[in-house]
Amino acid sequence: MIDKYILYVKKGCPFCVRAVALLEEKQEHYQIIALGEDQRLMNEVKAALDWPTFPVVFSASSEEKSLKLIGGYTDLYQHFESLDE
Repeated sequence: MIDKYILYVKKGCPFCVRAVALLEEKQEHYQIIALGEDQRLMNEVKAALDWPTFPVVFSASSEEKSLKLIGGYTDLYQHFESLDE
């Protein structure tokens, strides 16, 4: 069971806005980690998480004690599509 979603976002990112709107629409709990405009920090986060774009979305489960990478906005959308099937 997913307790919440964690999103790494950057300022001015339209896909970040869409991801938050999707989570709001689905009435899911989420936490935003805003990286601002620091390009060096954004590059370090992308390298550390091995993900090339923003947002970077994770699902968190306290029951499983896990944090799983979902991906970006499109991956989050597909995640919800698969849950609805």
